[in-house]
Amino acid sequence: MISFSDNQLTGPDSLRFLTDLTNCTKLTILAFGHNKFRGEIPASVGNLTNTLLLLLLGSNHIIGNIPPEIEKLNGLQVLAIYNNNISGEIPHGIDNNLNGTIPKEVFGLSSLSVSFDVARNSLTGPLPLEVGNMSQIVDVDLFDNRLTGEIPSTLSQCLMLLSLDMAGNIFEGSIPPSLRTLIGLQYLNLSRNRLSGQIPIYLENFTVLEALNLSFNSLEGEVLDPSLLSAEYTVGTGDGQISDADTVDLRKMLLT
Repeated sequence: MISFSDNQLTGPDSLRFLTDLTNCTKLTILAFGHNKFRGEIPASVGNLTNTLLLLLLGSNHIIGNIPPEIEKLNGLQVLAIYNNNISGEIPHGIDNNLNGTIPKEVFGLSSLSVSFDVARNSLTGPLPLEVGNMSQIVDVDLFDNRLTGEIPSTLSQCLMLLSLDMAGNIFEGSIPPSLRTLIGLQYLNLSRNRLSGQIPIYLENFTVLEALNLSFNSLEGEVLDPSLLSAEYTVGTGDGQISDADTVDLRKMLLT
């Protein structure tokens, strides 16, 4: 692993060092987000080792296109290029094609201090417990992957979280009681999984929640009191246990 994120590193053509890393044949993580690197990503990035899992370049001053040579990185699971001045198209070989499991080491990187977005890929396996290490994260988007296992109780440690989207996966088990700590959530989407058990009553305390989607699961029990929430609320479960799968304004919704 090589990480020098969250510094003030800069230079007129400061990405040339990537060429010098092509001999690092066991490199798995390369993180230099949140610096002041300038210039274009060199074509030599495609010569980095296939053991590279994470390439984190977010929040710099990078310009130009993503070189098509990056498609050669067959082992790449996460590419972060947000908050730059990159233009053009994402090479076809890496567009929505991340696969494999999410390495637990990714959650120890300071460059993921705001957002973790791996939506619409083919990631598998469980969401590591280390997700709770991202104490300052505000957005977690896992939408449309193939993630399995239970929702980690450690998500409760992400107290700054505003948006959590875990829809379109294969998560199972109940919605953890520990998530009651996430009272700052504005958006929560757990739809299209295999969740079961009761809809947590503590969701009524999420007073700033604007959208809640629990549809197409196997949840049961009473639907939350609409008078206590101001969110758009999708309650359908897809198996008939809760019959209405439409999104409605809770302030207009009468339930018995």
